Amino acid sequence: MKSLLILVLLFISLGLSAQPQNAFRWANQVPLNYPSLATDLGGNTVVTGSFTQPITINGKTVAPYGLEDVFVGRYSASGQLLWFTHIGGTGAKATGQDVAVDAAGNAYVAGVFNGTVNQNVAGTPLTMSDIIYASSYSLPFLVKVSPTGQTVWARQGKDRSGDIQSTSAVRVAVDPLGNATIIGYGTSTLTFGSITVGGNRTGIMVHFDAAGTATWGHTFSSSVTTLTRGIGADGSGNTYLTVRVTGNPFMDGQSIPGPVLTSVILAKFSGSSGALLWAAPITNADNTDLAVDLAGHATLIGPFSGAAQFSSRTLTSSSLEVYVARYNPDASLDWVRSLEALNSGTERIATNWAGSSVVALVNTSASPTHAKLLELNTHSGAVTWRQELGPGSTSGSNLAISPLEQVYVAGSFSGVLELGRTTLTSPTGAYFLTRIDRGPRGNSPHFADLISCYPNPTTTYLKLKLPAQYLPARAALFHMSGREVFSQALKANETELNMRSVKPGLYTLRVQLPDGVVTQQIQVK
Repeated sequence: MKSLLILVLLFISLGLSAQPQNAFRWANQVPLNYPSLATDLGGNTVVTGSFTQPITINGKTVAPYGLEDVFVGRYSASGQLLWFTHIGGTGAKATGQDVAVDAAGNAYVAGVFNGTVNQNVAGTPLTMSDIIYASSYSLPFLVKVSPTGQTVWARQGKDRSGDIQSTSAVRVAVDPLGNATIIGYGTSTLTFGSITVGGNRTGIMVHFDAAGTATWGHTFSSSVTTLTRGIGADGSGNTYLTVRVTGNPFMDGQSIPGPVLTSVILAKFSGSSGALLWAAPITNADNTDLAVDLAGHATLIGPFSGAAQFSSRTLTSSSLEVYVARYNPDASLDWVRSLEALNSGTERIATNWAGSSVVALVNTSASPTHAKLLELNTHSGAVTWRQELGPGSTSGSNLAISPLEQVYVAGSFSGVLELGRTTLTSPTGAYFLTRIDRGPRGNSPHFADLISCYPNPTTTYLKLKLPAQYLPARAALFHMSGREVFSQALKANETELNMRSVKPGLYTLRVQLPDGVVTQQIQVK
């Protein structure tokens, strides 16, 4: 696992190349809503969702096998649809709710189904034949899809509670090696192979190895309500979960740290054993999404009002607002900040594997509604750029960030949507998928206004002078290929960077400030 993590990080650093800041690279009007998307190492995007009527894909008509089919599609980094596949069965309903991608490019799709799903499913069909089912009830599933669009295996939860109940809001996370974890909540006792989880008004969490074998699971409950919210995995295979509880929180019947009131609990688990490593409670707030980078930094987003407690920090608001909080791998709070009042409940957060970029997707509440992107400084939480999608009505469904810091956004719009040089129009409403390139490359016109940097050219050292009001700040030196040479935190007034081991050539010095990024070309002789 450690060697794979090093290789993944090396690929990411080598892939950072010169790109314009905040540039719409491409925009597509797409035939379906994409409630979830994920990117691979090459910047390809995998999307999932469901459809009930025939649609046209690349000039061909595709009809669902059943009443509702799960679909999975893959777009190239340039926006071309590479393939589209769907899974269903006669009279069945199946919905793809979340997707994640491993380092090899395999996609893991999680969702719920009803009936018998036996079309385009590898191995044993998904079935509810073990119980008498009704159209309003559903069971969770997890399907692995290869980089070329073939289903590798499919797994499901089977209801053993003796009554007809449902599981909802299924999400999935996967580590680089392909170990996947799903979460959901409902009112059924479920079995996944030898693992039994669930019960009345509980949240579930089930871990699978790359071959699809369930290896461990947990059941979350409280004295009132329990709702699983977000799931993530780091480069070492550890799994991170957010669960919203009202009342005393429990895991597998045992009390876990948390206040006896409405709260969110962020928890970290060992990927190999499922052991609880730590739990961090957040009071008087909710959570709508969770993003975890390879190093184990967990970033949360959600609504709050009143006084919300994050470790030793308190956010207060007399109205409903949105928070973003970032936790370190040891459970300590890195930072937390509030955003303006927005259309609460639809917030999403994403980070790239290296953890160098964090972007929030929120939807405004004023008419016409607009999807808005906000990039946050990973060291302080300060907003470094904003992008509002319009001028027509827009709503963002979800987003993903590639290892190369390319931001992919999916959603819906009506009227006119201007995405760079591309203008999409639909008087009745349609869906979109777009890519926005971000990257601090080349000279920033404000670098010299903020930072004194000398000597340049240099041979042995580089001195940076930065006023104290711009701290905390961090300098990183990049080779022209995009490879990061080193990074170092800056001190007030003056910091000396040791350049003795840096080979001669042209480099880009990137300084991350609380409110943005400035860059400068550096020559080493």
